[in-house]
Amino acid sequence: MIPAIVCVLSGLAFGSFLNVCITRLPLQESVAAPRSHCRDCGRTLTVRENIPLVSWILLHGRCKDCKIPISWRYPAVELATCVLFCMCFFTFGWNWRSAAWSAFCFLLLGLAVMDGETMLLPDRFTVPGLALGVIVAGVGGAESRSRTGSAIQAGLSAAGTAAASALAAAGVLLAIGGIYWLVRRRQGMGMGDVKLIAMLAAWLGLPRTALALFFATVAGAIYGVLLLASRKKEGNAPGAQPIAIPFGAFLSIAGLYSVFLGEWMLRWYLHFFS
Repeated sequence: MIPAIVCVLSGLAFGSFLNVCITRLPLQESVAAPRSHCRDCGRTLTVRENIPLVSWILLHGRCKDCKIPISWRYPAVELATCVLFCMCFFTFGWNWRSAAWSAFCFLLLGLAVMDGETMLLPDRFTVPGLALGVIVAGVGGAESRSRTGSAIQAGLSAAGTAAASALAAAGVLLAIGGIYWLVRRRQGMGMGDVKLIAMLAAWLGLPRTALALFFATVAGAIYGVLLLASRKKEGNAPGAQPIAIPFGAFLSIAGLYSVFLGEWMLRWYLHFFS
């Protein structure tokens, strides 16, 4: 019971901090200072106005002073982070693995929202996430061995495999981006997407990363078709801007799916060939 309560409370708290990151990082602002404040009137929020989820409900989704509506994204991110932390606890147990995968989910959720809102995937999420994935793989590999000597070797091997998977996945996405540039003569894949898929591969391995890439590609294609249909007149006009698809958002969401259901999905698919 106590671990579950800890997961709920920590999920809400980290969700509140994630909202700060989502708002400030794309603008190159510090996440440490200044204190949380209304983005419209600038008033510093009190402690009672900073309670995750509860404050938004009590304030009826509006700033106490200027009465400007507070985006539903704030409580949604706090609730989603809480749910993801609880899912990690029930999936991986009350141990360091649960904490590690919770951190990974925290990063993916933040990247999904940031890319969806700003078309940006900040390095301050992808690069540390990639490094942490290699470290977690190494610790997990070492933990699987009981003797000290073999544990070190197993840990280094697992970390090396995670790093190699990250390089391979990044190489695939770079190749796809290069082919797109040769065909269309414009950039279709940002480096943020490349770093993101490298991070996914370090954590998930190549099979589950391939699954995430497949789902993200299908979802992105459907989104593009729907957006093109809604902008048909504008798209046919001379000088119309090309459709921009937040592929990193789809890739992050597909990555979250692969964390919890990727192994099951792969087993289900492969059983047709056994």
